Amino acid sequence: MFIDRQGSAMPDTLRVLYVDDEPNLLEIGTLYLEEIGDFSVTIINSALAVLDLLQKQKFDAVLSNLL
Repeated sequence: MFIDRQGSAMPDTLRVLYVDDEPNLLEIGTLYLEEIGDFSVTIINSALAVLDLLQKQKFDAVLSNLL
């Protein structure tokens, strides 16, 4: 179980939204994250699509290199 900064318990699997316009980086990054920890990774390659997705789903973290 993870503990956040406020001391609240978080789920064992963290939901990560990974945003990048490079398909190879999405693939490598997803494999790495899922290998090193209990991460459930959702990938997306469009900043505009991210805005729509964030209105529909919740994530514990967002990882992005899009500006």
